[in-house]
Amino acid sequence: YHVQVALALRSQGKAIGVGTHIPYVLCKEEEAGSLRRAYHPDEVTRSHGKLNIDIEWYLEAQIHPPVNRLCAHIDGTSSPQLAQCLGLDTSKFSHSVQNVGDDEVDVIPSVLQHDSDRFKSCTPLRLTCLKCGQENAFEGVYASRASRYSSGLLCPNAACSAIFWGYDQRGLYGQVGDDFASLVSNRMHLAIRDCTRRYYQGWVVCTEGLCSSRTQKQSLRGRRGDACSVTGCRGTVCMEYSDSALYTQLKYYESLVDVNHALDNIQKENARQPGQEITVGALSDSHRDLFAKLCVQIRETIDRNDYNWVKPSMWTSLFS
Repeated sequence: YHVQVALALRSQGKAIGVGTHIPYVLCKEEEAGSLRRAYHPDEVTRSHGKLNIDIEWYLEAQIHPPVNRLCAHIDGTSSPQLAQCLGLDTSKFSHSVQNVGDDEVDVIPSVLQHDSDRFKSCTPLRLTCLKCGQENAFEGVYASRASRYSSGLLCPNAACSAIFWGYDQRGLYGQVGDDFASLVSNRMHLAIRDCTRRYYQGWVVCTEGLCSSRTQKQSLRGRRGDACSVTGCRGTVCMEYSDSALYTQLKYYESLVDVNHALDNIQKENARQPGQEITVGALSDSHRDLFAKLCVQIRETIDRNDYNWVKPSMWTSLFS
């Protein structure tokens, strides 16, 4: 932009040399297709209102990005929300990335976070009741119903509440609930395949709010090859669906079928709210057996994930 202004000033007979400080401001286009947007402040003053500073551009490019980076880790804030506060079009920022890379460390380790915080970005596992036909998110071992926890194997629809979500007939192996166990197992298997495929697609997105480019191309620019490949953009790119996001999604599925984990969460909830009495419905042996089988399935998948494992050879390379 400063080159445009320098050429314009030189055409007006002003001396422009190497090292000359050239101030400029960006203005709205005088007419559609105009190639010039940068003007010297004196030109704007002499235009008597014909040139108008592009305030929206400054809000989008100069104000929103640093504010977004400062507020990225404040719970409850988002790039579109900040854009709305600045009076900007929120649709331009709907694909912005809040996570700025793997170097960031959570203030609270994920294992110490409450499930509602740890799994808030996870995709829920949705099931359809065979009896009422209503689709709902599967809440897991226990479902919360007004200070009471009942079995998650009951349909969440209050007008239905069918056991095993309507799959209450004897299944292939002669036990009631076998068909429901097969349903959850298949849905979970497909969901795991979907999130794994999403990870290996390798999409990366730019963290700069105005750019928000999305590509599968590997950048060769930057310190670690993480510089945005879009010309003129100074942002960095990060995985749209990172390895930590994949692992968290798998742990979310495990939390849905882990009976002991569910009971521990209820005990912690009781400790946090001593004045409120929370009742927990007892699980039958058949319900526990069903959850145990599903838990084995998801743990086998988690054990194959290398995210949570440290190779012993790493210590040799560090301390040898």
